Amino acid sequence: MRRTTVRQKRLPDLVRHVRFPIRGVSAPEWSSSFFERRLRRGIMACGVPLLALIMAACQSSSIDEAFDEERGIVAKVSPGMETVGEGAVTIGMVTGLAGPRNDLELRYLSGARFAASQLGTDLVRLSIYNAQPTKSGIDEALSALRDAGAKLIIGPSDEAQLGAIAQHGNGDLPPVIALVSNDATRGKGVYAFVSNEVDSAIEVAAYAIGAGRKDILLVHPAGAPEDALARLGNAIVSKGGRVSGEIRIEANRDDPFADAQKEITGARTVLLAPGFADPGAIAASLKASRMLSADAWLLATPEIGSGAGASGSYFCRFDRLEIGGLAREYQAEYGVAMSDAVAYGFDAAALSIGLVRTNGASALSAEGLKSPSGFQGLMGAFRFSASGSVERNCSIYRAAQTGFELIDPAPKTF
Repeated sequence: MRRTTVRQKRLPDLVRHVRFPIRGVSAPEWSSSFFERRLRRGIMACGVPLLALIMAACQSSSIDEAFDEERGIVAKVSPGMETVGEGAVTIGMVTGLAGPRNDLELRYLSGARFAASQLGTDLVRLSIYNAQPTKSGIDEALSALRDAGAKLIIGPSDEAQLGAIAQHGNGDLPPVIALVSNDATRGKGVYAFVSNEVDSAIEVAAYAIGAGRKDILLVHPAGAPEDALARLGNAIVSKGGRVSGEIRIEANRDDPFADAQKEITGARTVLLAPGFADPGAIAASLKASRMLSADAWLLATPEIGSGAGASGSYFCRFDRLEIGGLAREYQAEYGVAMSDAVAYGFDAAALSIGLVRTNGASALSAEGLKSPSGFQGLMGAFRFSASGSVERNCSIYRAAQTGFELIDPAPKTF
């Protein structure tokens, strides 16, 4: 068994990366070069550290009053601008919280506000424009943030609102970190930030390819979005693999693999694509068919869960890290536990603050955001591609009947 340790120090150091204990699992197919390469990536320092010195907090009351987790109420907020911090560099954020209740968006916002209050009140001013969640409302917010001198804008979080960005034309807005997934249609200068099931499937496929299993049989539900399947297939090829075949599963079939013997026999790696209502049941049916060889790998997404059907399958999960007690401090301030949505909002703001602290306001540019070495955040190491897609490292797990086994923790950089 190999175990790594955690070293945490609050002040004055940068917040330390967290490492995980690893439960030993034999994997004879891994080449030593593949394992060593992933290990090296895990212990290298990131090109730009995001999580900087813990600073004094600066509160803003309207969002605090709107967020009442105990009663499950998210109230409307008044349209307009509010700020966190007194720094010289303005970071903008646009929300649709002047409209109907939106718990998810409010969590993104609370994470960004928490990052600004903890990391950058001396350096940046987070200017938040709470807009009506319409194209015209978002357009008004973007114009206001541009006029306020924002060097980067965080949001929106709804793909339907991204069209407002295109109205401004090329060069009219600073870079935009939209709290949407890679599946969203984005224009020039807009960066996706939220990782989803397709990204998880891509990363577990990459892991299998790195272990020498380059031919991957893709199993997906009928009616799965064609663009998502195309993104998954193209990514498998770009990682050095090949989609050896596809099996389309119709809903409500007693034996979904009855006609798939030719495709399954001899397959060494099978990937259950996102979109199944019960991927564990699909995995159980595949095993019950007895067509799958004993040494085959079954890949899935974290939604497969545990149990007899899922047991033995591999998946990649985007783990939220506990760094320097930030989750405890967030819970103390807001009265609720930190969620993934909060962490994504935190990372978007911390990225901006970290770039300014390291290289000044000029780093809030396409060149600064596209650093190939990437960045480290609460949701793991990430980087942006030339097209504005986000790539995020995740941890490899193997499902068991009663839980999950950590096989390989996410590398801390690229």
